[in-house]
Amino acid sequence: MYGAMREHAPQSTRFAGAITATAITLATGYMLAHGFGNYIVNALPDPIVFVPLQDETPAAPPPPTADTLDTLSDTDIVLVAPETVFQDWPTDPPITGSKDQVTPRADPGPSTPPQPPLPKSIRLAPKILPATPPPYPASEARKNNEGVTQLSVCLDTRGRVTSAALAATSGHPVLDQAALKWVRTLKFTPLTLDGAPQSICNHAVDYEWRLNRG
Repeated sequence: MYGAMREHAPQSTRFAGAITATAITLATGYMLAHGFGNYIVNALPDPIVFVPLQDETPAAPPPPTADTLDTLSDTDIVLVAPETVFQDWPTDPPITGSKDQVTPRADPGPSTPPQPPLPKSIRLAPKILPATPPPYPASEARKNNEGVTQLSVCLDTRGRVTSAALAATSGHPVLDQAALKWVRTLKFTPLTLDGAPQSICNHAVDYEWRLNRG
């Protein structure tokens, strides 16, 4: 537009227009320079400030456990024992008595030596003194009757028979009665206990009836 107007305007007018255009151009450039520059400055972010930090001391590795021990290696493993802190605790006062009083036992005195065992009693049974055997009843001999008559007798301290009874039969009453009659006439040595004569009852005497067939 300014070029088109410059062909038809007079010289003074063209000069005034040139000055006006120059002023507008300068003002526009100033405004652009200052306004856009502030925009650029405001648009820039704040500068980042780096502050160096101190190096942290690495923590001590935990002691090896059974899961982390290298059992295949020949390297000696150094185990660090935990620090033990001993503290002096106050001790209890010594015990000087008991709530339950114990009655002291009486001194039994010197021990009595054990008594030697008593000797066993010596007992001697009665025995028949030598005597003639009873006669064999003729009736029983003819019948060839034989057997054993068992008797029970009582003796006094002198060995005399005080009573006699049949304990078991021979199976033949005549033989049993002959044995009873015979035993009452016998003499015995008395029963003695530690050398002292004793009376006795139920002393067994057996007599066997046997024929001499020779």
